[in-house]
Amino acid sequence: MRPVKELADVVIKLEVLEDIVEQLQGIIVNIQSVIKKCSTWVDETDNSTYEDIKQILVTKTCYFIQTLFQMALERNSKLSESVITEEQMKNVSEIQTEEDAGLGIKETFDYQKLEEKLTDMSTSVESYKDMVEILQEKNKVLEKNFKRISKQNKANGNICAEHYQQIMEELSVASRFMSNLKDEKINLSTELTEQNKKMENVSEKVNKSIEIVSEFAMNLHLLDGFEEQNLKLIDDCAKLQVTLEVKEAENRKLTEEIVLISTIFQDKDSVRGSVHFKKNMIMVTQVFTMQDECSPTMKITKVQISTKACNITI
Repeated sequence: MRPVKELADVVIKLEVLEDIVEQLQGIIVNIQSVIKKCSTWVDETDNSTYEDIKQILVTKTCYFIQTLFQMALERNSKLSESVITEEQMKNVSEIQTEEDAGLGIKETFDYQKLEEKLTDMSTSVESYKDMVEILQEKNKVLEKNFKRISKQNKANGNICAEHYQQIMEELSVASRFMSNLKDEKINLSTELTEQNKKMENVSEKVNKSIEIVSEFAMNLHLLDGFEEQNLKLIDDCAKLQVTLEVKEAENRKLTEEIVLISTIFQDKDSVRGSVHFKKNMIMVTQVFTMQDECSPTMKITKVQISTKACNITI
């Protein structure tokens, strides 16, 4: 039979290993969930972005490594400090004494299975130890990468913040520019409306001017006709003036003859005998009035005079 102290020490350490297995199983479940999520993203059945998946991988990997590292440290410390106390030794001694006394108590441990389990656990511990070392190295690399990425993200964040500020300023300037353009558009629209009204007024004036010019052209054409008529009337007036002068000369001559005849009739008593003479007598046969075409306000009296032979006996 194995010594009680050795058995108790092995049992305590076995409990530690069982606790490690339980914790590792929980970590494995979490790792499998992360692997499943990333696999769905690779198969394009997950709508998460690349940045989200990358952040999950980095965060969870660091967490798993730190958890395993912390667990390894705690369990190593616990294993190194797992010393059987006097009370535990006393209890174990009592159990051994009772077994030796043949009290019929069932044997507590199945030593064959315990040895197999210890062998398996030892192998697992060695593999876990190697894994922990690998994970520690990876953790260091990940920590460096995490610091580098954090620093880069911080720098990128500052750059993005500056770009965001610049973009916001540009958007503000663009907004003011668009507001000014809108105001200018309204002003130009108002001015254009006023200009259209002015153009309509100008168009009306032009149409009226065209009508006036057309009427003036017609009047000018009529004036050309009137000018020809005026020239003709001037010629007629000149001819009429000559005729009037001739008539005036004839009238003066006739007046002299009338005066002479009047004188003859006044002196008839002094004449003796019978004198037969032939003398022109004046007879006014027609008097009429004609309107001068050259001057509408001027009237000309024409006297038609004829002479008749008379026999006067004294």
